[in-house]
Amino acid sequence: LIYNAIITLLFVSEMKTFLITVFIFVFATQDANADVRRNASILSNFENIIKGQTVADAVTCENVSNEDFELLLYTRKNPMYAISIDKQSPDLDSNKKLVIIIHGWGQLPYDNKMQNLKNAYLNRYDTNVIIVNWEKLALDYYRSIMCKVPKLGQKIAEFLCTLNKNYGIDLDDVHLVGHCVGAHMAGIIGQTTNSMCQEQIGRITGLDPMGPLYNNAPKPQRLDASDANFVDIIHTNAGFLGYHGNCGHVDFYVNCGAIQVGCALPDDGLKSTTHLPLSIGTCHHMRSIDIWAEAVETDNFKATPCYYCPMGCPPVLSMNKEKIIMGEKCPKNAKGGYYVKTDDKRPYALFS
Repeated sequence: LIYNAIITLLFVSEMKTFLITVFIFVFATQDANADVRRNASILSNFENIIKGQTVADAVTCENVSNEDFELLLYTRKNPMYAISIDKQSPDLDSNKKLVIIIHGWGQLPYDNKMQNLKNAYLNRYDTNVIIVNWEKLALDYYRSIMCKVPKLGQKIAEFLCTLNKNYGIDLDDVHLVGHCVGAHMAGIIGQTTNSMCQEQIGRITGLDPMGPLYNNAPKPQRLDASDANFVDIIHTNAGFLGYHGNCGHVDFYVNCGAIQVGCALPDDGLKSTTHLPLSIGTCHHMRSIDIWAEAVETDNFKATPCYYCPMGCPPVLSMNKEKIIMGEKCPKNAKGGYYVKTDDKRPYALFS
């Protein structure tokens, strides 16, 4: 009952959504040894933003250097242990497709979900998979990392232009996959690459792109359909932690895009009551990674046209219309919103 009440409150406005999310984050991660003053600082940080400060005037944004991030290369020859790439003189097979995975705020490149996603690509393709390790920045305050995302995106765009110019890698063969804030970073990489080396990224997949402070942001500051030749979006927590509304060529609304079945308790079980509120709150948002990993390995997710998603969902009048695949084989001419129903546990894809 309490959980349903919180969900109802979250629907009232984006501002309330953001505030409740912050309190869940702060108090769910506090333990007996927590630094209370740091928690107060976090709340003050978000309070200033909620009162109307923009990212630009809320924080002095420091520059990003090459030491602030790593590019971790995985291939079928080294599927478990990453090779840290030299950003100036990268050593990778230019004949293979390149997939770049970008984790989100508060995440790490070595967590199970990121590794499972990497493994899904290596299982399907003999490809180069790079995970952008930006944990040094990603564990900072939200407003701080937001202002650094464009700077980091520019660094990665410079790397891609180097691959294109010096190693003959066609950027149309590059696929960026970003979760949370990482999805918007992918968008900025696409924009910057286009302007820097006059080449368009082939594909960007946004996994529940972050919503708070991005929902009303202009297109140059976030992910949108102009950032790559094809942009597909997986919505699992839209209007909460995730972006509300379409922002790609095709937007898939999984279980209508906001609340995921099976998220009443964490996927990994109840390991700690201290972290339960945070686990529940982020389960919907993180589900997009699990869904996409399965969509990479299989072609089992079938999507129904949903012209008025997310508001007009499920699309009852469209249930008999032609479906498309959500995943690697999504048709590049797909446009608009689509509805995807899933199971509450792996495998998530339904066959009917």
